[in-house]
Amino acid sequence: MTHLSPLTEREPDKVKPMPKMKTNKAIAKRIRVTAGGKLRRRKSGAGHLKSRKSPSQIRRFRKERGLARGFAKAARKKLGL
Repeated sequence: MTHLSPLTEREPDKVKPMPKMKTNKAIAKRIRVTAGGKLRRRKSGAGHLKSRKSPSQIRRFRKERGLARGFAKAARKKLGL
C-alpha cells in the first residue's frame, strides 16, 4: 500500500494549488513602479537635519531616482513583476 497524504486519501481528484508569491513589503514601501514599468526610488538623507544642508542639496532630495540595473532586477523579483 502506498502512503498518500491525508488530502489525497479523502479527495483523490483534488490537486493542491501552488503557493502564491509573497511581495517583499520592505521593497514595496520604498519603490514605485511607473506606468512604463520603470522602478523609481527616493533619495536617502532627506528626512531630517536639513538646516546644515544647502538649498540645492535639499532640492535634489525632492527628485526621484532610477534604480541601478542589478538592483532593479532583484527588486522586480521581490515585487513579483
